Amino acid sequence: MQEPQDIVNSLGKVLTLIRLIPGDGVPVFFVASNLDIPEWYLQALEDDKLPRPSRSRLALILLTYGLTLDLLDEYQMDPDLTTTLFKEGLRKNKELRNTDLGEEIDWPDTTAFSQSYGIVSMTDKADRNSYADILRVLRKDFDGASIPAASQRYGVAPIIYWQIEAARIPTSTKVIAELNARLHTDNLTPFLMAPDLYQAISQQLADYQENLPVSRA
Repeated sequence: MQEPQDIVNSLGKVLTLIRLIPGDGVPVFFVASNLDIPEWYLQALEDDKLPRPSRSRLALILLTYGLTLDLLDEYQMDPDLTTTLFKEGLRKNKELRNTDLGEEIDWPDTTAFSQSYGIVSMTDKADRNSYADILRVLRKDFDGASIPAASQRYGVAPIIYWQIEAARIPTSTKVIAELNARLHTDNLTPFLMAPDLYQAISQQLADYQENLPVSRA
């Protein structure tokens, strides 16, 4: 992380220019909707009217802008950021205009992230697993799917799905309903309480050939 005296461009300026130049003027409300945060918060962040977010929250915001923490440091020290971003514009344009943010993003591992930063826990003490755990096992071990592909299955934006699987935000009723359909059940309690989640899912899907596991993590 750069020292304060090295900063040429504020966080707000970097976010704004990224959105306007390589992002081809993507509106604030679009970025906010993909982050599932209020538009006013993101606008105030771009206007430098809010404190710098926590590292984990900032990482998620940067992800949607197509940035990393290291790249943010680089851009904040760039004396001619506008020119730099114009040079990157053509290469970034298609990626940042893609509603799903596509396969271009190197999504952080949800297992490691949830263990370090997860904030959502199940209220029932009998639960050994969370909805995030079920989603993760299904995606990785049974579907072999990417984050964007899984997000389409559950009907949410990729950044929202990633946050759910990483236990950063609660699982919505919509996703729970889709999860029930995916497991051909109307009761997820056995999976929440299962001592071996992989085995429980395997037994549940044994009669569905298309759901054979792709790997055993």
